[in-house]
Amino acid sequence: MIWQQTPYTSPLLATAFLTFAAALYAYRQRQGPGAIYMFRMMLAVMIWVVFYALELNTADLAGKKLWSKLQYIGIVYIAVSYFLFVLHYIGAWDKIRQTRPFHLALHLIPTITLLLAWTNEAHQLVWHSTSLLYA
Repeated sequence: MIWQQTPYTSPLLATAFLTFAAALYAYRQRQGPGAIYMFRMMLAVMIWVVFYALELNTADLAGKKLWSKLQYIGIVYIAVSYFLFVLHYIGAWDKIRQTRPFHLALHLIPTITLLLAWTNEAHQLVWHSTSLLYA
């Protein structure tokens, strides 16, 4: 991989540090309503930001594709974690069925999206084409 320094690196790494600090704080408060899901959501945001910073600092197409695919680990689970956080925080978690099929259904679309991103070369359903533009 060919590395290049961009002006976006420092703000992105600062964001990653702040989201990690927020995740640790949420984990320390895990007895509170929704705190464990806030912890998971902040970790997902941190994963997304770190891999995005790595993507921006990579100059070759193969490296950018790799980091883009790894970003999806964080991207797809942010919405699920946020939804579960809200359910716990507002107290609606006790009113819905807390069954294994419910959790599987919640994670079905993010998992399919992640698999589609990782296997994009076989079907081009996520990215139709990829190329570098030089300015």
